[in-house]
Amino acid sequence: YEWFGYPTSERRSGRPQILVSLGGAATPESWRQVFGALEPNMESSDYVFVGSENALDQFANTGDRLRLEHSSSGLINELKQTDIAIVSAGVSMYELLASGKPGIVLATAANQLHAFQAGRKLKAFEAFHFDAFVASNAIAPVIDQLCASDRSLAWLRSRSLVDHFGTLRLLLSLGLQPKDHFELRPFETADLPFLLRLVNQGSVVSSSFSLSAVAPKEHWEWSQTIGTRRRIWIFEVSGLPIGQCRLDSEGNGYILSYSIEELFQGRGYSKLMLKALIREI
Repeated sequence: YEWFGYPTSERRSGRPQILVSLGGAATPESWRQVFGALEPNMESSDYVFVGSENALDQFANTGDRLRLEHSSSGLINELKQTDIAIVSAGVSMYELLASGKPGIVLATAANQLHAFQAGRKLKAFEAFHFDAFVASNAIAPVIDQLCASDRSLAWLRSRSLVDHFGTLRLLLSLGLQPKDHFELRPFETADLPFLLRLVNQGSVVSSSFSLSAVAPKEHWEWSQTIGTRRRIWIFEVSGLPIGQCRLDSEGNGYILSYSIEELFQGRGYSKLMLKALIREI
């Protein structure tokens, strides 16, 4: 994490920052109920509500203790920056799980109950049915406990996983996402953490010459050799990087290396990637 500029475990200064997102279907009344449950805690914490303009305009004059965010893309940035999150048991729950950040998940609709119960078994977050949450008088102590927990101080190590691709990863791994939205693009420096994760997969390490994992420093030094004699492409499906292919110049030819994330192997993505590479070169 240090090599790639990601923050390591650290204590935040100032008031805890708390994200609340109830999903696109949340009504203004639902938001009012949640605000009422959280209001006692707003003297000691700063909040950002992420939701539709129609639902959140009622809080426009609340003051500096509450910030409003109407953009869905803003949710990802706020998940990365805030200390804990309170989200519904939809797509945002998967992002919360991927980040490792402590939080509270609310079952706000009947179609969320299956995912809510499955996530609850992991004991990775505090879980409430919506009605129980808004009726409780003990939410503030739960939030204070989460903000002070070891997990809240260490979750930043996983913030690179918060990218709003949680549901897409599930669909791709199950083979349910159409395969016609893919792209093979040139490598960028920002892809280094992804490449390091690929090269240290068990299936890649077991078939490598060294049979050992690559350290971040070693990987960084290797990346400085990328250029005219070593070319790398990143394979994306619906915007999510899932593989890479590389050509290393050797004599009068090239050595081809390629890999796909283990979660997506056996789904035909390697064939799509290599066909795209042939068209590229």
